[in-house]
Amino acid sequence: MIELKQKIGDGFSSNLYLCDYEGKQCVIKIYKLKFSDKLRQKEIQILKSLDHPIILKIINHDPHYDYFICQQLKIDLLTIIKNGVQLEIGSVKQILLELCETIQYLHKLNHVH
Repeated sequence: MIELKQKIGDGFSSNLYLCDYEGKQCVIKIYKLKFSDKLRQKEIQILKSLDHPIILKIINHDPHYDYFICQQLKIDLLTIIKNGVQLEIGSVKQILLELCETIQYLHKLNHVH
C-alpha cells in the first residue's frame, strides 16, 4: 500500500511526492495524464535496466506506467547548491568525477540525459 505524504516536486511530465511504501519512506513519481504512455513506459524500462551506484533504483511501478517508486535520498545535489552550502574543493572534484562517470555509463548504453 502506498501512502502519499508531501509533494516535493512538480515538473512538465510528473509530480513527485514523499510516500510510505512497505514501511519505508520513499519517493513516488506520478506521471501527468498529458504525458505520453509510450514515453512513460520507455523511461521506466530504461531506469529499470540501469545498474550504477549513483542512479536511483526503481522499487516498484504501476503496470500501466502511471507511476514508479524509488528510494528517498537523504539530500540531493540540487538542494545543496540551492542552500548555498560551501563544499571543499575535493568534494566538488569528487561530485564532478561521479557525474562524468555516470554520463559516460549512460552514453555507453546509448542513453542521453
